[in-house]
Amino acid sequence: MSLQPFFTLSALDSNKSLIGKSGGLKPLIDLLEEGHPLVMKAVAPAIFNLCIQHKNKARAVRDGAVRVLLNKIKNRVHVDELLPILAMLSNN
Repeated sequence: MSLQPFFTLSALDSNKSLIGKSGGLKPLIDLLEEGHPLVMKAVAPAIFNLCIQHKNKARAVRDGAVRVLLNKIKNRVHVDELLPILAMLSNN
């Protein structure tokens, strides 16, 4: 199963708002928290892409992304992929 669609869908500007408004960030954050390491690696860039949009940053913070990111980084899981997301969310 290819995980490329996560990234592709999140990369399109027209989809960023739709995914955020429809509650799509929370399931991605849940996958980041509890998914297989390969799934986490695929979901991280999608979350980053979605959070480029300011409203999605607020949604991600509200949906628990900071806690999940800090826990993963503390446990040294995908640190290189997760630090940029945390940095982006830190100014929200």
